[in-house]
Amino acid sequence: MTFLSCQTLLFFTASRHTESGYATVHITKSWNTETSTAESYLELTPSVSDNGATLSCVATNVAMAPSRGSKADLLVLNVTFSPIVEVVNVDTNAIVELNSMHLECEIKANPPVERITWYFNDNTIVKGGLWGDINDTSSTLFLEEATRAHAGRYSCAAANAVGKTRAHQLSVTVFYPPECLQLGITLVNETVYCNVQALPPPDTYLWHVKTDTEEQHLTTGSALLPLSQLLGTLGDHLRVVCEAGNDVTPNQYKPCERTLSLSHLKPPMPQQCELTYESDTFQIRCIPVENATHYEVSVWRMSALNTSLVLERRARATLGNPGWLVRANLGELRASDEAGAASCNRYGCSQPLLLRPTDTLLYKAAPPWWNATEFTEFTLSYPAWRAGRGSGGGRQSRIGSFELFPFVP
Repeated sequence: MTFLSCQTLLFFTASRHTESGYATVHITKSWNTETSTAESYLELTPSVSDNGATLSCVATNVAMAPSRGSKADLLVLNVTFSPIVEVVNVDTNAIVELNSMHLECEIKANPPVERITWYFNDNTIVKGGLWGDINDTSSTLFLEEATRAHAGRYSCAAANAVGKTRAHQLSVTVFYPPECLQLGITLVNETVYCNVQALPPPDTYLWHVKTDTEEQHLTTGSALLPLSQLLGTLGDHLRVVCEAGNDVTPNQYKPCERTLSLSHLKPPMPQQCELTYESDTFQIRCIPVENATHYEVSVWRMSALNTSLVLERRARATLGNPGWLVRANLGELRASDEAGAASCNRYGCSQPLLLRPTDTLLYKAAPPWWNATEFTEFTLSYPAWRAGRGSGGGRQSRIGSFELFPFVP
Protein backbone atom coordinates (compact mmCIF):
# COMPACT_ATOMS: atom_id res chain seq x y z
CA MET A 1 0.00 0.00 0.00
CA THR A 2 1.35 3.44 -0.97
CA PHE A 3 0.46 6.88 0.41
CA LEU A 4 0.86 9.83 -1.95
CA SER A 5 0.41 13.48 -1.00
CA CYS A 6 -0.55 16.36 -3.24
CA GLN A 7 -0.35 19.96 -2.03
CA THR A 8 -1.93 22.85 -3.90
CA LEU A 9 -3.85 26.09 -3.43
CA LEU A 10 -6.67 24.68 -5.52
CA PHE A 11 -9.03 21.78 -5.72
CA PHE A 12 -7.42 18.74 -7.34
CA THR A 13 -7.94 15.32 -8.86
CA ALA A 14 -5.58 12.37 -9.28
CA SER A 15 -5.28 10.45 -12.55
CA ARG A 16 -3.51 7.15 -13.19
CA HIS A 17 -2.37 6.29 -16.71
CA THR A 18 -1.73 2.55 -17.30
CA GLU A 19 -1.41 0.35 -20.35
CA SER A 20 -5.12 -0.36 -20.19
CA GLY A 21 -6.13 3.36 -20.13
CA TYR A 22 -6.84 6.20 -17.71
CA ALA A 23 -8.35 6.05 -14.24
CA THR A 24 -9.43 9.36 -12.66
CA VAL A 25 -10.17 9.71 -8.95
CA HIS A 26 -11.60 12.87 -7.39
CA ILE A 27 -9.79 13.44 -4.14
CA THR A 28 -11.24 15.06 -1.04
CA LYS A 29 -9.05 17.98 0.03
CA SER A 30 -8.10 19.34 3.44
CA TRP A 31 -8.09 23.18 3.39
CA ASN A 32 -5.75 25.32 5.49
CA THR A 33 -7.28 28.80 5.84
CA GLU A 34 -4.15 30.40 7.25
CA THR A 35 -1.94 29.35 4.35
CA SER A 36 -4.75 29.06 1.79
CA THR A 37 -3.45 25.66 0.81
CA ALA A 38 -5.10 22.28 0.40
CA GLU A 39 -3.47 18.93 1.00
CA SER A 40 -4.77 15.45 0.17
CA TYR A 41 -3.52 11.90 0.40
CA LEU A 42 -4.25 9.09 -2.12
CA GLU A 43 -4.24 5.59 -0.74
CA LEU A 44 -3.25 3.18 -3.54
CA THR A 45 -2.61 -0.58 -3.54
CA PRO A 46 -0.64 -1.13 -6.75
CA SER A 47 -0.92 -4.35 -8.76
CA VAL A 48 1.44 -5.89 -11.27
CA SER A 49 -0.37 -4.11 -14.06
CA ASP A 50 0.39 -0.76 -12.36
CA ASN A 51 4.12 -1.14 -12.93
CA GLY A 52 5.22 1.70 -15.20
CA ALA A 53 1.92 3.51 -14.84
CA THR A 54 1.92 7.35 -14.62
CA LEU A 55 0.19 8.99 -11.63
CA SER A 56 -0.70 12.67 -12.01
CA CYS A 57 -2.12 15.26 -9.58
CA VAL A 58 -4.19 18.07 -11.10
CA ALA A 59 -5.81 20.93 -9.11
CA THR A 60 -8.78 23.06 -10.19
CA ASN A 61 -11.21 25.51 -8.57
CA VAL A 62 -14.33 27.42 -9.53
CA ALA A 63 -12.39 30.57 -10.35
CA MET A 64 -10.53 28.89 -13.20
CA ALA A 65 -11.98 29.07 -16.67
CA PRO A 66 -12.97 25.63 -18.00
CA SER A 67 -10.54 25.95 -20.91
CA ARG A 68 -7.65 26.73 -18.66
CA GLY A 69 -5.60 23.79 -17.41
CA SER A 70 -3.37 23.63 -14.45
CA LYS A 71 0.08 22.15 -14.29
CA ALA A 72 0.03 18.52 -13.17
CA ASP A 73 2.57 16.79 -11.02
CA LEU A 74 3.54 13.37 -12.50
CA LEU A 75 4.91 10.19 -10.92
CA VAL A 76 5.85 6.96 -12.72
CA LEU A 77 5.05 3.92 -10.59
CA ASN A 78 7.71 1.26 -10.11
CA VAL A 79 5.95 -1.86 -8.79
CA THR A 80 8.25 -4.71 -7.85
CA PHE A 81 7.05 -8.30 -7.71
CA SER A 82 8.35 -11.85 -7.88
CA PRO A 83 8.34 -13.49 -11.31
CA ILE A 84 5.14 -14.67 -12.95
CA VAL A 85 6.05 -17.72 -15.05
CA GLU A 86 4.28 -20.07 -17.47
CA VAL A 87 5.59 -22.95 -19.64
CA VAL A 88 4.39 -22.84 -23.24
CA ASN A 89 4.82 -25.43 -26.00
CA VAL A 90 5.78 -23.43 -29.06
CA ASP A 91 5.10 -26.37 -31.42
CA THR A 92 1.38 -26.29 -31.98
CA ASN A 93 1.40 -29.72 -33.67
CA ALA A 94 1.96 -32.99 -31.84
CA ILE A 95 5.58 -33.88 -31.12
CA VAL A 96 6.65 -36.95 -33.11
CA GLU A 97 9.71 -38.93 -32.09
CA LEU A 98 12.96 -37.66 -33.66
CA ASN A 99 11.32 -34.29 -34.42
CA SER A 100 12.26 -31.11 -32.54
CA MET A 101 10.72 -29.94 -29.27
CA HIS A 102 10.57 -26.24 -28.36
CA LEU A 103 9.37 -25.02 -24.94
CA GLU A 104 9.37 -21.46 -23.66
CA CYS A 105 9.39 -20.24 -20.07
CA GLU A 106 7.38 -17.01 -20.37
CA ILE A 107 8.35 -14.65 -17.54
CA LYS A 108 7.07 -11.33 -16.26
CA ALA A 109 9.07 -9.84 -13.39
CA ASN A 110 10.32 -6.59 -11.81
CA PRO A 111 13.17 -6.43 -11.15
CA PRO A 112 14.41 -8.71 -13.97
CA VAL A 113 15.05 -12.37 -13.21
CA GLU A 114 18.49 -13.44 -12.13
CA ARG A 115 18.16 -17.21 -12.49
CA ILE A 116 16.03 -19.70 -14.49
CA THR A 117 15.72 -23.39 -13.68
CA TRP A 118 14.03 -26.13 -15.75
CA TYR A 119 12.41 -29.26 -14.28
CA PHE A 120 11.47 -32.60 -15.85
CA ASN A 121 9.21 -34.85 -13.78
CA ASP A 122 10.18 -32.72 -10.75
CA ASN A 123 13.91 -33.27 -11.35
CA THR A 124 16.24 -30.40 -12.28
CA ILE A 125 17.38 -30.49 -15.89
CA VAL A 126 21.15 -30.28 -16.29
CA LYS A 127 23.41 -30.66 -19.30
CA GLY A 128 24.56 -34.08 -20.41
CA GLY A 129 22.94 -37.49 -20.51
CA LEU A 130 19.39 -37.34 -21.80
CA TRP A 131 19.64 -33.60 -22.45
CA GLY A 132 22.97 -33.35 -24.28
CA ASP A 133 24.31 -29.79 -24.67
CA ILE A 134 21.01 -28.13 -23.83
CA ASN A 135 21.11 -24.60 -22.37
CA ASP A 136 19.55 -25.27 -18.98
CA THR A 137 19.62 -21.61 -17.83
CA SER A 138 17.80 -20.09 -20.79
CA SER A 139 14.11 -19.28 -20.97
CA THR A 140 14.06 -21.52 -24.08
CA LEU A 141 14.26 -25.30 -23.87
CA PHE A 142 14.99 -26.73 -27.32
CA LEU A 143 15.72 -30.31 -28.41
CA GLU A 144 16.59 -31.10 -32.01
CA GLU A 145 15.49 -34.74 -31.76
CA ALA A 146 12.96 -35.56 -29.07
CA THR A 147 12.46 -39.19 -28.12
CA ARG A 148 9.80 -40.99 -26.11
CA ALA A 149 12.15 -40.70 -23.13
CA HIS A 150 11.53 -36.94 -23.23
CA ALA A 151 7.79 -37.36 -22.71
CA GLY A 152 6.70 -36.19 -19.28
CA ARG A 153 5.97 -33.14 -17.11
CA TYR A 154 7.92 -29.92 -17.63
CA SER A 155 8.14 -26.85 -15.44
CA CYS A 156 10.40 -23.84 -15.02
CA ALA A 157 11.22 -21.52 -12.16
CA ALA A 158 12.47 -17.92 -12.20
CA ALA A 159 14.01 -15.92 -9.36
CA ASN A 160 14.71 -12.21 -8.85
CA ALA A 161 15.42 -9.96 -5.87
CA VAL A 162 11.81 -10.20 -4.69
CA GLY A 163 11.37 -13.95 -4.78
CA LYS A 164 11.26 -17.19 -6.75
CA THR A 165 8.26 -18.61 -8.58
CA ARG A 166 7.76 -22.01 -10.23
CA ALA A 167 5.31 -22.49 -13.08
CA HIS A 168 2.59 -25.07 -13.23
CA GLN A 169 3.65 -28.27 -14.96
CA LEU A 170 3.07 -28.84 -18.68
CA SER A 171 2.62 -32.42 -19.87
CA VAL A 172 4.41 -33.23 -23.11
CA THR A 173 3.52 -36.31 -25.17
CA VAL A 174 5.87 -37.75 -27.78
CA PHE A 175 4.21 -39.94 -30.41
CA TYR A 176 6.05 -42.82 -32.05
CA PRO A 177 5.32 -45.57 -34.62
CA PRO A 178 4.45 -49.18 -33.71
CA GLU A 179 7.31 -51.43 -32.56
CA CYS A 180 7.32 -55.13 -31.72
CA LEU A 181 7.62 -56.07 -28.09
CA GLN A 182 10.01 -58.83 -27.03
CA LEU A 183 7.93 -61.78 -28.22
CA GLY A 184 6.20 -59.90 -31.02
CA ILE A 185 3.70 -62.60 -31.96
CA THR A 186 2.24 -65.07 -29.47
CA LEU A 187 -0.36 -67.81 -29.60
CA VAL A 188 -2.83 -68.22 -26.73
CA ASN A 189 -5.28 -71.10 -27.12
CA GLU A 190 -6.52 -70.58 -30.69
CA THR A 191 -5.85 -66.83 -30.97
CA VAL A 192 -2.76 -65.08 -32.39
CA TYR A 193 -1.65 -61.84 -30.69
CA CYS A 194 0.39 -59.07 -32.33
CA ASN A 195 2.25 -57.52 -29.38
CA VAL A 196 3.39 -53.98 -30.27
CA GLN A 197 3.85 -50.69 -28.47
CA ALA A 198 2.89 -47.40 -30.13
CA LEU A 199 1.53 -43.95 -29.40
CA PRO A 200 -1.16 -43.33 -30.36
CA PRO A 201 -2.28 -46.97 -30.23
CA PRO A 202 -2.46 -48.79 -33.58
CA ASP A 203 -5.75 -48.62 -35.45
CA THR A 204 -4.97 -51.09 -38.26
CA TYR A 205 -3.23 -54.46 -38.45
CA LEU A 206 -2.11 -56.15 -41.65
CA TRP A 207 -1.66 -59.92 -41.28
CA HIS A 208 0.29 -62.25 -43.57
CA VAL A 209 -0.28 -65.90 -42.67
CA LYS A 210 1.41 -68.78 -44.50
CA THR A 211 0.30 -72.37 -44.01
CA ASP A 212 1.75 -75.52 -45.51
CA THR A 213 -0.38 -75.06 -48.62
CA GLU A 214 -1.23 -71.37 -49.06
CA GLU A 215 -0.68 -67.78 -47.95
CA GLN A 216 -3.47 -65.57 -46.66
CA HIS A 217 -3.61 -61.78 -46.16
CA LEU A 218 -6.04 -60.06 -43.79
CA THR A 219 -6.55 -56.48 -42.58
CA THR A 220 -8.16 -56.00 -39.17
CA GLY A 221 -8.56 -53.34 -36.52
CA SER A 222 -7.52 -55.62 -33.70
CA ALA A 223 -4.26 -57.03 -32.35
CA LEU A 224 -6.05 -60.40 -31.98
CA LEU A 225 -6.47 -62.85 -34.85
CA PRO A 226 -8.62 -65.91 -34.07
CA LEU A 227 -7.48 -68.93 -36.05
CA SER A 228 -11.12 -69.45 -36.98
CA GLN A 229 -10.76 -66.53 -39.41
CA LEU A 230 -8.21 -68.49 -41.45
CA LEU A 231 -9.33 -70.78 -44.22
CA GLY A 232 -8.47 -74.41 -44.85
CA THR A 233 -6.31 -76.87 -42.97
CA LEU A 234 -3.55 -75.17 -41.02
CA GLY A 235 -1.13 -78.04 -40.39
CA ASP A 236 1.64 -78.33 -37.84
CA HIS A 237 3.19 -74.86 -38.30
CA LEU A 238 2.02 -71.36 -39.12
CA ARG A 239 4.22 -68.51 -40.39
CA VAL A 240 2.71 -65.21 -39.17
CA VAL A 241 3.73 -61.63 -40.02
CA CYS A 242 1.84 -58.63 -38.62
CA GLU A 243 2.25 -54.93 -39.44
CA ALA A 244 0.55 -52.38 -37.20
CA GLY A 245 -0.22 -48.81 -38.23
CA ASN A 246 -1.15 -45.63 -36.35
CA ASP A 247 -1.32 -41.87 -36.99
CA VAL A 248 2.49 -41.68 -37.15
CA THR A 249 2.87 -44.28 -39.92
CA PRO A 250 0.33 -46.46 -41.77
CA ASN A 251 2.72 -49.43 -41.83
CA GLN A 252 5.16 -50.62 -39.23
CA TYR A 253 8.80 -50.03 -40.21
CA LYS A 254 9.87 -53.50 -39.05
CA PRO A 255 7.02 -56.03 -38.97
CA CYS A 256 6.69 -58.70 -36.29
CA GLU A 257 7.44 -62.21 -37.57
CA ARG A 258 7.25 -65.67 -36.01
CA THR A 259 6.65 -69.31 -36.87
CA LEU A 260 4.09 -70.84 -34.53
CA SER A 261 3.73 -74.53 -33.75
CA LEU A 262 0.15 -75.78 -33.81
CA SER A 263 0.92 -79.39 -32.90
CA HIS A 264 -0.49 -78.92 -29.39
CA LEU A 265 -3.86 -78.02 -30.92
CA LYS A 266 -4.23 -81.43 -32.51
CA PRO A 267 -6.61 -83.80 -30.75
CA PRO A 268 -5.21 -86.54 -28.51
CA MET A 269 -4.58 -90.06 -29.77
CA PRO A 270 -7.60 -92.37 -29.45
CA GLN A 271 -7.27 -94.53 -26.38
CA GLN A 272 -10.29 -96.85 -26.49
CA CYS A 273 -10.32 -98.78 -29.76
CA GLU A 274 -10.85 -102.41 -30.71
CA LEU A 275 -10.66 -104.65 -33.80
CA THR A 276 -13.60 -106.79 -34.78
CA TYR A 277 -14.51 -109.06 -37.68
CA GLU A 278 -18.04 -108.51 -38.86
CA SER A 279 -19.87 -108.90 -42.17
CA ASP A 280 -16.85 -110.62 -43.75
CA THR A 281 -14.50 -107.68 -43.09
CA PHE A 282 -12.22 -106.38 -40.36
CA GLN A 283 -13.52 -103.32 -38.59
CA ILE A 284 -12.08 -100.85 -36.09
CA ARG A 285 -14.23 -98.88 -33.70
CA CYS A 286 -13.25 -96.24 -31.14
CA ILE A 287 -14.82 -93.93 -28.60
CA PRO A 288 -14.56 -90.25 -29.80
CA VAL A 289 -12.00 -87.97 -28.17
CA GLU A 290 -12.12 -84.29 -27.28
CA ASN A 291 -11.33 -81.63 -29.91
CA ALA A 292 -11.54 -84.09 -32.83
CA THR A 293 -13.68 -83.23 -35.86
CA HIS A 294 -13.02 -86.41 -37.86
CA TYR A 295 -10.99 -89.62 -37.76
CA GLU A 296 -8.68 -91.54 -40.07
CA VAL A 297 -8.04 -95.29 -40.14
CA SER A 298 -5.07 -96.95 -41.77
CA VAL A 299 -3.53 -100.34 -42.45
CA TRP A 300 0.22 -100.82 -42.02
CA ARG A 301 1.93 -103.81 -43.63
CA MET A 302 5.40 -105.26 -43.26
CA SER A 303 7.74 -104.21 -46.04
CA ALA A 304 9.10 -106.68 -48.57
CA LEU A 305 12.35 -106.87 -46.63
CA ASN A 306 10.53 -107.37 -43.33
CA THR A 307 12.35 -104.35 -41.88
CA SER A 308 9.54 -101.90 -41.14
CA LEU A 309 5.84 -101.24 -41.43
CA VAL A 310 4.72 -99.18 -44.41
CA LEU A 311 1.36 -97.59 -45.09
CA GLU A 312 -0.83 -99.88 -47.11
CA ARG A 313 -4.03 -97.83 -47.25
CA ARG A 314 -5.85 -95.04 -45.44
CA ALA A 315 -9.52 -94.06 -45.17
CA ARG A 316 -11.77 -91.68 -43.31
CA ALA A 317 -13.88 -93.03 -40.48
CA THR A 318 -17.45 -92.08 -39.70
CA LEU A 319 -19.63 -92.15 -36.63
CA GLY A 320 -21.27 -95.51 -36.36
CA ASN A 321 -24.41 -96.80 -34.73
CA PRO A 322 -24.70 -95.95 -31.88
CA GLY A 323 -23.57 -92.40 -32.68
CA TRP A 324 -20.99 -92.23 -29.92
CA LEU A 325 -18.80 -94.81 -31.68
CA VAL A 326 -16.33 -94.18 -34.49
CA ARG A 327 -16.45 -97.10 -36.93
CA ALA A 328 -14.61 -97.97 -40.16
CA ASN A 329 -14.12 -101.01 -42.40
CA LEU A 330 -10.53 -102.10 -42.87
CA GLY A 331 -10.92 -104.86 -45.42
CA GLU A 332 -8.47 -107.77 -45.29
CA LEU A 333 -5.82 -108.01 -42.59
CA ARG A 334 -2.86 -110.34 -42.40
CA ALA A 335 -1.26 -111.71 -39.29
CA SER A 336 1.61 -109.23 -39.43
CA ASP A 337 -0.56 -106.21 -40.30
CA GLU A 338 -1.40 -103.43 -37.88
CA ALA A 339 -4.53 -101.30 -38.03
CA GLY A 340 -4.35 -97.67 -36.94
CA ALA A 341 -6.88 -95.07 -35.80
CA ALA A 342 -6.03 -91.33 -35.57
CA SER A 343 -8.18 -88.41 -34.38
CA CYS A 344 -8.02 -85.26 -36.54
CA ASN A 345 -9.08 -81.63 -36.76
CA ARG A 346 -8.05 -78.65 -38.90
CA TYR A 347 -4.63 -78.62 -37.29
CA GLY A 348 -3.82 -82.16 -38.35
CA CYS A 349 -4.08 -85.69 -36.98
CA SER A 350 -2.71 -87.35 -33.90
CA GLN A 351 -0.33 -90.27 -33.99
CA PRO A 352 -2.31 -93.44 -34.84
CA LEU A 353 -3.17 -95.97 -32.20
CA LEU A 354 -2.00 -99.29 -33.74
CA LEU A 355 -3.74 -102.60 -33.13
CA ARG A 356 -2.70 -106.07 -34.40
CA PRO A 357 -5.38 -108.66 -35.16
CA THR A 358 -5.50 -111.47 -32.64
CA ASP A 359 -5.30 -115.15 -33.57
CA THR A 360 -8.96 -115.49 -32.73
CA LEU A 361 -9.92 -112.78 -35.24
CA LEU A 362 -7.61 -114.23 -37.89
CA TYR A 363 -9.11 -117.69 -37.37
CA LYS A 364 -12.60 -116.22 -37.63
CA ALA A 365 -11.66 -114.48 -40.83
CA ALA A 366 -9.94 -117.53 -42.40
CA PRO A 367 -12.05 -119.46 -45.01
CA PRO A 368 -13.06 -123.12 -44.27
CA TRP A 369 -10.71 -125.79 -45.57
CA TRP A 370 -13.07 -126.75 -48.36
CA ASN A 371 -12.99 -123.20 -49.67
CA ALA A 372 -9.25 -122.79 -49.25
CA THR A 373 -7.60 -121.73 -52.44
CA GLU A 374 -4.57 -123.94 -51.85
CA PHE A 375 -6.61 -127.18 -52.29
CA THR A 376 -7.25 -128.67 -55.75
CA GLU A 377 -10.87 -129.42 -56.43
CA PHE A 378 -11.72 -133.10 -57.06
CA THR A 379 -14.63 -135.56 -56.81
CA LEU A 380 -14.91 -138.97 -55.21
CA SER A 381 -16.14 -142.00 -57.16
CA TYR A 382 -17.51 -145.16 -55.68
CA PRO A 383 -14.56 -147.22 -54.43
CA ALA A 384 -13.65 -150.44 -56.27
CA TRP A 385 -12.29 -152.95 -53.91
CA ARG A 386 -9.92 -155.63 -55.07
CA ALA A 387 -8.96 -158.71 -53.05
CA GLY A 388 -5.42 -159.79 -52.65
CA ARG A 389 -2.59 -158.60 -50.63
CA GLY A 390 -0.64 -157.00 -53.46
CA SER A 391 2.40 -154.99 -52.68
CA GLY A 392 2.00 -153.40 -49.31
CA GLY A 393 -0.59 -155.93 -48.16
CA GLY A 394 -3.58 -153.57 -48.36
CA ARG A 395 -6.68 -152.79 -50.33
CA GLN A 396 -6.52 -150.41 -53.28
CA SER A 397 -9.07 -147.71 -54.20
CA ARG A 398 -9.07 -145.51 -57.33
CA ILE A 399 -10.34 -141.95 -56.95
CA GLY A 400 -10.42 -139.78 -60.00
CA SER A 401 -6.92 -139.49 -61.26
CA PHE A 402 -5.44 -139.99 -57.79
CA GLU A 403 -4.77 -143.26 -56.06
CA LEU A 404 -5.20 -143.52 -52.33
CA PHE A 405 -3.75 -146.39 -50.40
CA PRO A 406 -5.42 -146.51 -47.03
CA PHE A 407 -3.52 -148.78 -44.69
CA VAL A 408 -5.34 -151.97 -43.61
CA PRO A 409 -3.63 -153.86 -40.80
